[in-house]
Amino acid sequence: MHLDKTAIFSICLAFGAVFASRAGAAQNDPCSRTTARQTARGMDGVKLVLVTDIKTVSLQDSLVLDVALRNDGQEPIFVYADIGWGYGAGLVIRLRNHEGQEIGPVFRDDRMLPPPPSNDDPAIFTRLDRDNFFGTRRKLALKDLVTTPGKYTLQIEYRSPLPCRFVDPKLQRLPALWHEDASIFSNQVAIEVLP
Repeated sequence: MHLDKTAIFSICLAFGAVFASRAGAAQNDPCSRTTARQTARGMDGVKLVLVTDIKTVSLQDSLVLDVALRNDGQEPIFVYADIGWGYGAGLVIRLRNHEGQEIGPVFRDDRMLPPPPSNDDPAIFTRLDRDNFFGTRRKLALKDLVTTPGKYTLQIEYRSPLPCRFVDPKLQRLPALWHEDASIFSNQVAIEVLP
């Protein structure tokens, strides 16, 4: 089969129109996220902060972790109002040994959040204005974290447990953190575990 230049040009125009239409639909879809869009929405101003009560602790003791999402940006940000520990709940402990290798905590969190009571109620979100924070406190037994004394580094990862597509379209347009967005990592905190 032989196509002349006019036929090839027509086919290229047709394919271009299809791709442009799909790209336009993706840009209009509030649930499609990219790093550039995340930055444009001001999400780069959201920080995850980790604070511990002590830096040296015994294997028989506990450690208190304060973890909070803080809005250092200029615009309000919305965060799912239920925050918990485990991949399905938003917060995950990242633990590294003295060589910087990631190791798993002894006890793995696995809390799953229930679906929101209503998918069109803005009350499922907490609004974070500039310099505001939203977080939780946890008392963690060291035996649930490590089994041997040594120097470790703690870091917390946050990823919203709420997928954008699970909520009403009017809420999808909020400048919110969604499961589709990239994870946010806290500062690293060094701890020394004594026998």
